[in-house]
Amino acid sequence: MASTNVAKTTQTQPKRALTSVTAIARKANIIRDAYNSRLPISTQKYKDLTDLCKKGTISAEYQDQYRILPCSGIPDSLAETDEEDNIDE
Repeated sequence: MASTNVAKTTQTQPKRALTSVTAIARKANIIRDAYNSRLPISTQKYKDLTDLCKKGTISAEYQDQYRILPCSGIPDSLAETDEEDNIDE
């Protein structure tokens, strides 16, 4: 009975600093901030997001990002679209 020797192959990549595309673009002055501060979301949307955090629907890993969002009494509304909701066709 002959034995087979299978060599494990691993690819090694050079180590490099991980940077986001946004960070690189900002450094190159390609992307500039459109606002001086974070835009607030509606209080109702904030409540809905924190409820999803409490239920565990939003992973614990990301919950802090949602909890620090600024909120205010602004109305939660989207612009009306021209598309119909009917899909009978």
